[in-house]
Amino acid sequence: MSQNNKLSHLRRLHEVPSDATFKAIWEKGLFIFDTNVLLDLYRVRETARKDIVKTLEHPGFKSRIWVTFQSIMEFENSRLNVIHEQRKRFDEVRKVVETAKTDVNQILHKLMNKLTELQLSQRHSLIDPEDYVNNDIVEGNTKFLTAFTDYLDIQETKQQDLNDQDVIKPLVYRLFKERVGTGLTKEHVTSTISEGKSRFNDQLPPGFKDHDKPGISYLQKVEYPKKYGDLFLWEEIKAKVIKDKYEYVVLVTGDVKEDWWYKVGGKNLGPRKELLDELYSECPSVKNFWMYNTFKFLEHAKTQLNVLIDDDSIQEVKEVVTFNSIQDEYDHVVEVINLYHSINIVLRQNSGLNANISTQLTNLPDIKLFGKAQWLNEALISIFQNVANHGNDNEIDIDVKNIATNVVGVTFSNSFDPEPSNTESIKEKQVRAKGIRRISYALNVVGMSFVYDEDSNQEVFKATIEIPVSRFTETPSIP
Repeated sequence: MSQNNKLSHLRRLHEVPSDATFKAIWEKGLFIFDTNVLLDLYRVRETARKDIVKTLEHPGFKSRIWVTFQSIMEFENSRLNVIHEQRKRFDEVRKVVETAKTDVNQILHKLMNKLTELQLSQRHSLIDPEDYVNNDIVEGNTKFLTAFTDYLDIQETKQQDLNDQDVIKPLVYRLFKERVGTGLTKEHVTSTISEGKSRFNDQLPPGFKDHDKPGISYLQKVEYPKKYGDLFLWEEIKAKVIKDKYEYVVLVTGDVKEDWWYKVGGKNLGPRKELLDELYSECPSVKNFWMYNTFKFLEHAKTQLNVLIDDDSIQEVKEVVTFNSIQDEYDHVVEVINLYHSINIVLRQNSGLNANISTQLTNLPDIKLFGKAQWLNEALISIFQNVANHGNDNEIDIDVKNIATNVVGVTFSNSFDPEPSNTESIKEKQVRAKGIRRISYALNVVGMSFVYDEDSNQEVFKATIEIPVSRFTETPSIP
């Protein structure tokens, strides 16, 4: 390649597509949809699903949509998990609602008891709380939660279950009838795996963020390691473009990782430059390669194709993509830590606390975090601050036990005063609630969950970090 050609190629990689280029993309381009887009049809509500389908069936567009065989294989292998995930969400929401009902009732009954203790009817001539705080009002304040629970029961009967007929799967095959790739040959799969090892070492996109993804798919005696899924998809795209000589190619993806996207300041600015370099070098017919996430695709389809798409549908798809990006972080081990050491580091920063640590904690294997260790540290700091600020003393007990077949619980407990003054109680409850939300969020980021319990009878706070056994580097041995 001459010096002038090198410079031209370099400038091309860094060009922002013009309005004319985007117009050509939408008029002539091949639009390729990845697995996440297909699976999101299970996750969005019917209105949003209909808007997506309407777009894909647009008369001037439907002949230019396509999916790789890799995406269809991943769709088939993952759809039941997504259906189960959607069904399970009902129980999770119902549990949150029931907890809220209990909390509201406890707060209001405590208020009624405190007002009764003040004996206002006997000791004050003007203050009469009876019309504002009574049993009817307490029951009325939780009626909307009961109504929501009833609504959940009705909606759950409409939710597809694993044994029900799958209405989404035939829809996908209808939308992409004769628009599915043929897949890679066995030889191409083998060479892609071999190349993938060096690409991952060099962090060459796509897919290097999946280097630790476990599992293998099998089809007709060919092994498809899941960590190379993005690379199989990429090889299919290049083969399709070379064969049919497309000038404009668009990948619509729910994947938000930096092994696909060129990111600056946290913003996606298009495909990685390495992807553009590879595609433009190997596929000479291509004038432009672009990428959209699903909600950006719908936003542009609304204007470019003049499709009537509800703004609520676009917002819903955006929320699903955002949630998937958080979940995706869970699926990739970022750091391996020892919980005992992490707790001791945080304890040293809170020198006023005395910790009684179970020997089971010292024997726990290392933990694979699906997020940076700073999130776990922030959760531990908040737990210990809760002890210092709201406990009855500076003593904390840390114990470890199996709380379910595949879940280990690390419980932090300390005593508290069950009858603080009314003013202190309200203020402390607000601060404590904020701390609990912060702990829950931080632990969710690294792939753990959090349970908080306040036992007034035993006068004990209990905060439990729930760790799936699969997160440990080896199976923990807990009597």
